[in-house]
Parts: sequence; C-alpha cells; structure tokens
Amino acid sequence: MRLRFTLFMACVALLMSSARAEFFVELYDLSQPIMTACTGGTPVPDSTVIKVFWDSLGNGADDNDPQPPEGTGWMQVNYNQFLLNGASELAFPGGFAALENYVMADGYPDPAQGTGHPVYFLKICVPEGVIWTSDTFRVSPGYQAVFFGSDAGEEPWFCAPGVCADCPGPAVVSNLTASTTYCDSIVLDWDHNGVNVAGYRVLLADEFPQQYVYISGSANTRFVHTNQDGGVDVNYGVRAFNICGTGQDADTAYSPRQSILAVPLLPHRHRRTLWPRTTSAAPCTSHGRSTLCLALTNSTFTETAR
Repeated sequence: MRLRFTLFMACVALLMSSARAEFFVELYDLSQPIMTACTGGTPVPDSTVIKVFWDSLGNGADDNDPQPPEGTGWMQVNYNQFLLNGASELAFPGGFAALENYVMADGYPDPAQGTGHPVYFLKICVPEGVIWTSDTFRVSPGYQAVFFGSDAGEEPWFCAPGVCADCPGPAVVSNLTASTTYCDSIVLDWDHNGVNVAGYRVLLADEFPQQYVYISGSANTRFVHTNQDGGVDVNYGVRAFNICGTGQDADTAYSPRQSILAVPLLPHRHRRTLWPRTTSAAPCTSHGRSTLCLALTNSTFTETAR
C-alpha cells in the first residue's frame, strides 16, 4: 500500500522551496491497526484523536513531555493533534494517513542552541481503557515521511492499560455559513454552546502551506476573510478549542472540524466567458461602497469581454 504514496511524496518534496518549512513531515500507519485492547479487540473508529508530543529532552517518551505549541510563530507547529481516518481514507480501519502535513515553518529544535531536540512521538487514548504510544521519531530539516506500525523500518507502537487525564474537548461548531454579500471578502458565521471552549481556529484550506487564524473568546463566532478574488471557490474549516494549564504544561483539545465551500460573487469588472452558467446582476457592497456583482446560477453563463 505504501507504493501508492511514492509519487505524491516526490511531488511534495519538489515544492518544499516554496513552502519555506523548516521541516515538513507525512505521518502514516498503514500496517498495524490501533485496537480497542492491547490483545485482541477491534479497530478503533475514525475520528479518534491522535496527539503529537515533543520529547524535547531527547530521553524517551514519558508523561512529562508536553505537546508542541501550535501556531505560525518561531518554534511552533501547525498542529499537535489529528484524527484517525483509516477506514474512510485507506479502507484500513485503525490506521491513518494524516491529511495535513506536520510542519514547523519557522525555526528548528536544536539542543546545541538550547531549543530542545527535534524528537516527537504519538499517543492515542482509547476509551476502552488502553493507551497506545509510538516510539520516538526524529525529524530532519526539509521533507520526510514517517511510518508507524509493525513492518521493518517503521516506528513501533506500545500498548498499556490506562486512562488519559485529557483536557475536556469542546463540541463541534454548528450552523456554519459563508456569506458572499461582500465583493472583496467572505464572512463566516457559526454557533457554539460555549462549553469548554477558549476560542476557534479557522483553516484557510486553499493556502499553501495551509494557514490558520486563531480567534480568542467563546462568543467570537465570526471571521471575515478579505481580499478574495471574485468567483473563486474557497474552502474553510472551523474547529473550537479548549486550553487547560499554562506554559509547558498547557494542553489543547479541539473539536472535530466543520468545513464549508464558499463561492464568492464575481465583480462586474471581471468579465469573461464561462460555461455552463448564466449570470444575473445583483447589488453588493465592498466595505461600505456600492458596486455591481454577478451572482452565479446553475444554468448557462455567458459573459462578453469588456
């Protein structure tokens, strides 16, 4: 099964120069399913949370190791947890192929510089009362793929009885909408019950590398994405997050992602011929000034150059 990713990985490696990442890592388990018991059991379901931990001292995985800080700043990673997806993405229940690459875009852990070791490991807490922990893996500057499982050369899993004292996660956001009332921006709105939530993270999925915007406060359920090209589809994802503890002991829990595809209105000055849609003139505003936009419909669309 690993061969199906070879060409993809090669293409990603060629794009590294434009990504400007210090490290850029693919994470896979294609050989050993994570089970509900250390011996026997059944594969754990998709959407089970997989957490990334940082062995900053380089002394092996232990309970004192923190999760790496998330963000776009120095020594921050783009995520520190993701969801198991083997059944839906690989037809391999209990496995996974991380849909987002694990990236540190600014900085690189270096013990000689006092910034820790570039060593990480994964941990999966199964509700049935077992904890799966991977062996540690070392990342290098640039691109690499890390495989977990039972095959030769892969990072092995270790299973032990136990229950994780996790940070309580928030519920998924609801009623997510994307308004295209403005010609030069898209407005996202959503609802949340406000329980166990410190804020929201908006994924700008069409950026490369993918970008995140953090919004603090449970009541701030709106995001305005400006400077959008009219008529270009844009994908977004919104997750609520909760933070427990402070400093190195801080832990972050996320809700599952809610995604939406937005189709902005096409500015009137952007005239061209498209098929097979029609256009109808519709007024819209652009940060307070009136202009004419073209709303796309599902029937024939023909515009003439201007």
